[in-house]
Amino acid sequence: MEVINQIQIVFVLLAAMVALTFLANRWSVPAPLILVPSGVILGFTPWFPRIELNPDLILFVFLPPLVYIGAFSSWQALRKNLKPIFFLSFGLVLFATVVVAVVAHRFIPGWSWAVAFVLGAIVAPTDDVAAAAVIRGFSLPHRIVSVLEGEALLNDATALTAFKFSSAAVVSGSFSFAVAAVNFLGIVLGEVGFGLLLGWVLSKLRQKVKDPTVAIALSFLTPFVAYLPAERLGGSGVLATAVVGSYLGSRRSEILTPGIRLAGLPIWEFMAFILNNLLFLVTGLQLRAVLEKTSDLPARVLFYDGVLISAVVIFSRVLWVFSETYVPRLLSPHLRKVGPKPVWRHVFMISWTGMRGSISLAAAFGIPAATEAGIPFPGRSLIIFIAFCVILSTLVLQGMTLAPLIRWLGVDRDGKKEQRGAHYQEARARIEAGQAAIAEIDTWTKQGACSEPVARQLRRYYRDQIRKFSHHRDEESDEQFAHLSKRAIELAIKALGTERAKVLELREDGAISDSVLRLIELDLDLQEMRLGRDAHSEDN
Repeated sequence: MEVINQIQIVFVLLAAMVALTFLANRWSVPAPLILVPSGVILGFTPWFPRIELNPDLILFVFLPPLVYIGAFSSWQALRKNLKPIFFLSFGLVLFATVVVAVVAHRFIPGWSWAVAFVLGAIVAPTDDVAAAAVIRGFSLPHRIVSVLEGEALLNDATALTAFKFSSAAVVSGSFSFAVAAVNFLGIVLGEVGFGLLLGWVLSKLRQKVKDPTVAIALSFLTPFVAYLPAERLGGSGVLATAVVGSYLGSRRSEILTPGIRLAGLPIWEFMAFILNNLLFLVTGLQLRAVLEKTSDLPARVLFYDGVLISAVVIFSRVLWVFSETYVPRLLSPHLRKVGPKPVWRHVFMISWTGMRGSISLAAAFGIPAATEAGIPFPGRSLIIFIAFCVILSTLVLQGMTLAPLIRWLGVDRDGKKEQRGAHYQEARARIEAGQAAIAEIDTWTKQGACSEPVARQLRRYYRDQIRKFSHHRDEESDEQFAHLSKRAIELAIKALGTERAKVLELREDGAISDSVLRLIELDLDLQEMRLGRDAHSEDN
C-alpha cells in the first residue's frame, strides 16, 4: 500500500507540474517563477502529503541526465566561449565560496571557517536547470545564452568538489589546503580523461547500433555510466558527464543515423521537461521541512542571515563578472587592441542571471548529520535554511526583474538581430549545399552512374530549393519577398492539411493500412514543422 501511495503522490506532482507550466506559458512567465512559489503553497496545505527532498535522488537520478542533455547540445558554444565559461565555472565559484565564507565566519556567531566554507560551496554555483529555464523565453544574444548555460553546466563540478572537501573537514576536524588542492586537480584531470575515454568508446559502440530503440536506450544509460563511477571514486561525476555529452554531441552527425536523431529528439525533450519542472516544484515543497529544522532559531536571526548571504551571493557575482571582464583590459593595452570592447549591457545581463536551484538544496540536505566525534554537524539546519533563501531570492528577485531589464537595456533587440543573421546564414548554407548537390549529380551523369531523366528530376528539385532560399539570403532580398513568402507558407500549411484529411479518408475507407498512414503522417508532420519554423523566422 505504501508503494501505491508513493506512486499516487508522483502522479499528483506531475499533474500539478503540467497545470502550472501551462499557466506559466499562458502568462509568458518563466516556469520556475510559478513552480517554486506554488510548491511553497502546496507544502503548507494541510491535506497535501509532506515530501522531504532526498539528496541522492537529485544527485544520482536528476543531475546526470540534465547535465548530459545540456552538454550534448552545447559543444560549439562551449568551445567558442571556453575562456569566459572557465572564469565563471571555476574562478567565480571559488571567489563566491570564499566571499560567502568570510562573511558567514564574521557575522554568524559560532561558525568555524570549515562550516562557513561548507555554506559557501553550497550557494556558490548557479543551477543549470534554473538558468536555462529562466532565459529560454527571452531573445538574448547567443553568446550570453551560451556562456550562462556553459557556466551552469560545469560549475557544479567545482562546487560539489569544494563541498566534499569542506564538509569532510568539519566531520574529521582537520583540513590541509595543499592536500585539497592536489586532490582537486587530480579529480579534474581524472574526470576529463575518463569522460574523453568513455566518449570515444561509446561513439564507436553507437556507430554500430542501427536500431533506434536500442540506440535511445543506450543514450539514456550514457550519463549514468559517466556519472556514477566518477562519483564513487571521489569526484563529483558532473565533469565526466559533461565531457561525455560534449564529445558525443560534437560527433552526433557521424554516429547517429537520421532515424535515431528524429526518434530521440522528442524523447529527450520530454525527459528534460519532466525533470526540470519537477525539480522546481519539489524545491518549493521543501520550505516546510526547512522551517521545521530551524524551529529553535529566532525568526529575526533567520531573516537577517538569509538576507545577508543572499545579498552577498548576488553582489559577489556582479563584482566578479565586471572585474574579470574590464580590469584585464584596463591593465593590458594588448587586450584592448586584439578584441572589441565588451558591451556593458551584455556583461550586466550575465552578472544578473545567477539563479540558484535544486542542486544547492540537495547539497545542503546532503550535509552529514554528525561529525566523527559524534556531535551534531554545526549549523546544519541554518545552512539548509540559508541555502533555500538564496535559491528563492535569486529566482524571484533576479528572475522577475529579467524581463523588464532585458527590454530596458535593449538586449532583446540585439538577440532578435542575431536571430535574423542566423536565418540568413541558414539560407546561404542551404543554397551552397544545393549547388554542391547539383555539381555532384552532373558528375554522376558524366560517369554514367545516373540517367539523364533521373538527373533532370533531381536538378529540378535542388534548383527549386535554391530559388526558394535565394529570397532570404540577405536582409534586402528577405524584405523584398517577405510578404510573398509568408503567404506561401500559409498556403503550404493549408495544403498539408488537405493532404492529411485525404489520407485519413483513405484509411477510413480501408484503401490504406495504419502503417501506411503513420508513414505518410510522419512525412507530413516533418514538413509542417519546417514550415512552422519558417513562419516563426518570418515573424522575427
